[in-house]
Amino acid sequence: MEAEEAAAASSEPAIESKTARQGSRKRLYGMRALVVLATILLVLGALAVWVKRVALEPGTWSDTSGKVLENPVVRQTLATYLVDQLYANVDVAGQIRAALPDRAKPLAAPAAAGLQDSAVTFTDRALARPRVQQAWRSANERADRRLIAFIEDDSGALQTSGGNVTLDLRQILQQVSGNAGLVDRVNQRLPVTAGRIVLLRSNELSLAQKGVRALKAVANVIVIVVLLIFAAAIWLAADRRRALRACAMGLIVAGLLLVFIRRVAGDQLIDRVVKDDSVRPAAHEVWWIATEPLKLATQSILFVGIVGLIGAWVAGHGRRATGTRRVLAPFLKDPWVAYGSLAAIVLLLVAWAPTPAARNWVTVTLLTASAVLGLEVLRRQAAREFPDAERGQLSLSIPGRGQPGQPTPSVEDLRLEHLARLGELRASGVLDEAEFAREKERVLSGAPS
Repeated sequence: MEAEEAAAASSEPAIESKTARQGSRKRLYGMRALVVLATILLVLGALAVWVKRVALEPGTWSDTSGKVLENPVVRQTLATYLVDQLYANVDVAGQIRAALPDRAKPLAAPAAAGLQDSAVTFTDRALARPRVQQAWRSANERADRRLIAFIEDDSGALQTSGGNVTLDLRQILQQVSGNAGLVDRVNQRLPVTAGRIVLLRSNELSLAQKGVRALKAVANVIVIVVLLIFAAAIWLAADRRRALRACAMGLIVAGLLLVFIRRVAGDQLIDRVVKDDSVRPAAHEVWWIATEPLKLATQSILFVGIVGLIGAWVAGHGRRATGTRRVLAPFLKDPWVAYGSLAAIVLLLVAWAPTPAARNWVTVTLLTASAVLGLEVLRRQAAREFPDAERGQLSLSIPGRGQPGQPTPSVEDLRLEHLARLGELRASGVLDEAEFAREKERVLSGAPS
């Protein structure tokens, strides 16, 4: 009986250890699942925010369209399109024939063909002028406002031309006729549909309305949701530093995925959608210009991920990380210095605004709160490890450095210094024999004390 009780008692610690390991494994898998979920949502959310900013903000759409027209490849393609529209809707050869004497009338067709090439050149130059570019911006802003009103109208009260939302370039097309050397009466012969680019067809209204509702819902809350999921992953994990490192890696992976989408997937999509080889180079240029906000968002995500990865490394148990904390300990000990430095960095980033995240007060607030929390955790860790750290001892606390003008102490000298200090601590009663033996073995083995 006593033997059975002894066996049962000895098995209880093993069962508890197994249960603890299973619980720790579940928490690890749960943390990883949350990080993966947050990474996926971050990629989708970044794309949603980008589409919302570019397509559903008329001011941003107008600015983007202005940058598009400043591109020489796009301008050349648009000039060719406008001149083709002019020649498709107006009998230019007939107009020239009517203005020529009878003997020269056979030259009307060759003259019209030659005038078309010159018209493209003149139109390209005209599109670079501020007045024409302002007309282009205004036309794009009107089209975007109409697009937004159209897809947000549930009652169907809004009507569009032929059931479609169009970009009306008629005003610019009228200026093309002047650049081509045609008289003003040609403008009166242009049909109302000339120079109109369809942005949204009537049969696409329902899908666009649903997409805009989902996009707005995602774009407004995605940053908060992602940060909450990352926070839940850190809270759930048994090893918070490992969880922070996993979250930082998730941010970096999300940033790399966005880079892939912009550089590879975007090009593949354009090659499939744009069938005209002459238009495809301009379409690629438009994609690069339109996705510039996505590039800036990607840079923000990668920056935060790298900072998080550095923070996880500084909080680690390695020799270099411990040495870094030893150097920072005197400054982290003073809250005015620690939090004052953090406030200065935040203000500098907000004033500089290198990425869109620095211009969004919600994002700035959440990221600043996360930075304050991480700084406080690091301060407490450094205070536990180096309670006697002082700023005047900085030069002595840097591993591998001595006083200025003195030779750098060797590893053996440092080891003897540690042993002498351990002996003093044992003599004063701070360390007992077991603790002294353990610390002595650690110093002799080269492990960080």
